[in-house]
Amino acid sequence: MKQLFILVFCAIFLQAGFLDFIDVSHAKKSYAKKDYKNAISGYKKIQGKSGATYDLANSYYKNKNYKKALSAYKKVSDPKLQFKKLHNMGNTYAHLGKIDEAIKSYED
Repeated sequence: MKQLFILVFCAIFLQAGFLDFIDVSHAKKSYAKKDYKNAISGYKKIQGKSGATYDLANSYYKNKNYKKALSAYKKVSDPKLQFKKLHNMGNTYAHLGKIDEAIKSYED
């Protein structure tokens, strides 16, 4: 019985990882085709994975949904993406007409 449980657990775990790969691939292809609505859908499924929230924010930005883009950028915590995140937040604030916030974001 214990072996069956371990086998089922492993199968579920491996399937989830495989499905993440499919979602990432689909989202990236949609983004490359400028199909930002489908890219958003794909990145939402894998939010929390490395870089996915940043890519989700970029998809919102490209889809001209600046408020959601800004919200997503604020959730990006990867230090490797900090410079890009702040730059993109500056652009997003500018589109929202929040020039002071844009300048601060660029300065940071």
